[in-house]
Amino acid sequence: MPTALRRLERATRQARWRAPTFAVRAEQVELLDGPHAFQEAVVRGVKQAKARVAVASLYVGIESTLVDEVYLALEQRTKDGSKLDVAVLVDGWRATRPTRDVDGRWTSTARKLAEHLQPKPWEEKHRKVRVGLYQTPAMRGLARKLLPPRYKEVVGVHHVKAFVFDDDVLITGANLSHDYFTARQDRYLHLRNAKPVADHMAKLLDAVMDLSYPLQADGSLGNIPCGIDPHQQPKEFKNHFNDTVGAIATAQGPALEHAPDADTYVIPTFQMGQFDLRQDEEYTKAVISMAEPGSQLRLASAYLNLAKSYELCMAKAVQNGVDLSFLTASPQANGFFGAKGPAGYIPRAYSILEERLYQRLKCHIWEYSRPGWQFHGKGLWYIPPNQRTPVLTSIGSPNFGYRSIRRDMECQLYLFTRNSNLRKTLHEEMEHLHQHAKAIDPTDFQHEGRRSGPMARAAMNLIRHYL
Repeated sequence: MPTALRRLERATRQARWRAPTFAVRAEQVELLDGPHAFQEAVVRGVKQAKARVAVASLYVGIESTLVDEVYLALEQRTKDGSKLDVAVLVDGWRATRPTRDVDGRWTSTARKLAEHLQPKPWEEKHRKVRVGLYQTPAMRGLARKLLPPRYKEVVGVHHVKAFVFDDDVLITGANLSHDYFTARQDRYLHLRNAKPVADHMAKLLDAVMDLSYPLQADGSLGNIPCGIDPHQQPKEFKNHFNDTVGAIATAQGPALEHAPDADTYVIPTFQMGQFDLRQDEEYTKAVISMAEPGSQLRLASAYLNLAKSYELCMAKAVQNGVDLSFLTASPQANGFFGAKGPAGYIPRAYSILEERLYQRLKCHIWEYSRPGWQFHGKGLWYIPPNQRTPVLTSIGSPNFGYRSIRRDMECQLYLFTRNSNLRKTLHEEMEHLHQHAKAIDPTDFQHEGRRSGPMARAAMNLIRHYL
């Protein structure tokens, strides 16, 4: 077992939401290098699966042929007469937001999923497909009735991006849309032939499906399978969520001594801060706190708005001699760059937060800047003292921000390895992302495009707790 993993095991032994550890081999791990490889892996996984497909994403886009390939692959597999079990889980608010398609017609993720996946009355063959739309109970009352669809997402969403194809697991921070398939850089970990991990992830997603509104053939939402409505019975819903999802998230895997040939270990973590299920937060703080003097801790977040609890851990790490650095989006690579209305001030607001973090932590910050591209990557890498390659990385949906620990449903995979080839691969992935990045110094924050005004400061105050 890698030394870093032993230290984490000791640090989390008394954790309230202790996560399982699974033993694998390095050759089962593949890091995809970009959006095109991600799209191809999803389509191929759906087409080749024999027993099960589970898809979890914030939403599925509606805007291009690359996205249509995902819809069509899913539709074909639900109609080909196989015994394949297909489950698709998306956020209920984001998936029902009205959006124009390429022909200018109003539609939504939910409507497209219903058109492609839900059985029609005249079909003779039964389709083994479920589509669930999760809605947070935090959105209720007058706000639920009066707020426009886009603003309902502010209070919290299902933000998990994970896929199960038979015994393979693909975890990422990317959604299923044209931008994420073409020019929005994220990170992607594909774990092959790992049945215990795939079973764990499938059970986790299935439990959330049981707490989600099922999509009907006409695009409407049915009654939640568990029988507890999040808006009418929020307390009961929270308790049932923790009793079911929380129990699965903490269910321990096979004993590690039963895998003597393992050289790599993965820990799936889950977070639902609204319900005090803080597993990923516990593990992230533990990883930061265990960093040794002289080690390197590199973090990536598209939206650099650190949660206070993380910043306190990082400040202590820096004081103890840890070399801390961040990779984030430049204003031009921010997903909100060029947005109309108040949203257009968000990149500048993030720049203000970035400058303040730079001043407080005295750390290194790199900004991803690639013409025509956006940056959406997230996760961390840990390099022990006097070594050059990481022994640990994390990949998933959290951004290390207030929203990730308090509002959204998140999932992440921690990977530890002592395999030299896999460590080299982790290093190459890290360096590849930094190839398109520039080290920031204090003068960069004085550029015209970064100067703060009343609107940018107002956007920053909103960002601190909602974005």
